[in-house]
Amino acid sequence: ANGYWKDMKSLIHGHPVTYSVIFKRIVPTSTGAVLYRLSGKNLQLTLLELALLWGISTWMVSVEVRKSIGRTAAAVVVLLGWGYFNTYPFAGTLLSENLAYILGAGGAAVLLFAMRKRSPWAMGLGVLLVTHAINSRTGAVFVIPAVIVWAALNLEKKYRIKFVLGVVALIILLNLYVD
Repeated sequence: ANGYWKDMKSLIHGHPVTYSVIFKRIVPTSTGAVLYRLSGKNLQLTLLELALLWGISTWMVSVEVRKSIGRTAAAVVVLLGWGYFNTYPFAGTLLSENLAYILGAGGAAVLLFAMRKRSPWAMGLGVLLVTHAINSRTGAVFVIPAVIVWAALNLEKKYRIKFVLGVVALIILLNLYVD
């Protein structure tokens, strides 16, 4: 956590980064720097912003799960999010796990919405959020192809090839930017 904190402050002040960007991706550090800057360089407000984003993303995914699957599944999603936040030792820190959860839950909510509405734009946004979540905490990189295939199969036939090519091109561009 100390490495993320130092690099986040270095990014804000225009100094070179040292620890976390060398061993991990820059996504969580740069996102933390943006949140830190938005809070007026107040760490406590930054942590509050993260907690609010955590709650909003859990609420978003629970609403979409309720609409898609049912109330019981939505209650399970809320309990899992709450339990993870309250029992996970690094919750309320600037570590990449928090950003990955926020983006992953938000991406799942958008994907469920897109599946219900058959919206190619929402499907692309959901895949982008899930991909960004995986870029912030690269534990499950093989999820990306599965999400792309799942999203393409849930679209109308006329959108499938355009969607897959567009998402792959976007992922390549983002990875060139991020790495």
